Amino acid sequence: MGCCKKKCCCWFPHNWLCLKGLYWVFVTLFYVAIVYTIYVAYLMIASPMLSGAAFWESFISFMINALSIMLGLLTVAAILKALRKIVHAVAPCCQDEKKEETPAQAK
Repeated sequence: MGCCKKKCCCWFPHNWLCLKGLYWVFVTLFYVAIVYTIYVAYLMIASPMLSGAAFWESFISFMINALSIMLGLLTVAAILKALRKIVHAVAPCCQDEKKEETPAQAK
């Protein structure tokens, strides 16, 4: 589990993976979206069902939609990475505090 000590908050996904895990989930989704976009673009070009202007309109609209989804996923990943750095700078995880308290209590 994450750093959450409240029972009601432990059910939220950001506490299952913490910010680093969520960052990697969104980076993975970004790369999956890239592979899927390349695959669909190849299928659209290899065996077009439309011709002429209709093909190019559908192809360009698909590419714009796919690129906007990829940009959104990458933006969320970047925000999570920055948020993780802020959280570690401002309030270190409670596990780090326990490690620091143990030697101090022994003295």
